[in-house]
Amino acid sequence: MEKHEIIQALLLQMRKLRMMESKIVRMMSSHDDKIPIHHLMMLLHLTESGPIPIRKIKDEFRVSASAATQLIDSLEKEHFIHKTRDEHDRRSIKIHLSDLGREKIHNYYRELEKYMEQLVDYVGLDDMMMSLRINEKINEFNNMMEEDYGKDKTKK
Repeated sequence: MEKHEIIQALLLQMRKLRMMESKIVRMMSSHDDKIPIHHLMMLLHLTESGPIPIRKIKDEFRVSASAATQLIDSLEKEHFIHKTRDEHDRRSIKIHLSDLGREKIHNYYRELEKYMEQLVDYVGLDDMMMSLRINEKINEFNNMMEEDYGKDKTKK
């Protein structure tokens, strides 16, 4: 296979992986009381990043201010999140996961773990280990490129 063909195959595989991730998230969210996917994505984000100011949601999720407000209001109405004033900036309000939100995410991860166990059984341990090693190298390369890109961006 020529280098150009490998690059094209990698690009196609990346698109397939993005679609696969979306499908897995949708599939796992359907197991959990039909929680809308955008609600689940917000809860996952809060799990990973911790409490965040409301003003950042618009940018981090690339949605309009009204869509961000609607999402927050829906999650609060369902008792998945709660709001608090920022201790350092009383004008700012942060969003936190509630106990129910944490429980939803815990259930999601439990379902995801079952899925991954089936995936490992299907693919095989040796191939999964090779895939993990390759993905780690790709992540290292991406981190290196991201750092270089950030340096270039600050020069301009």
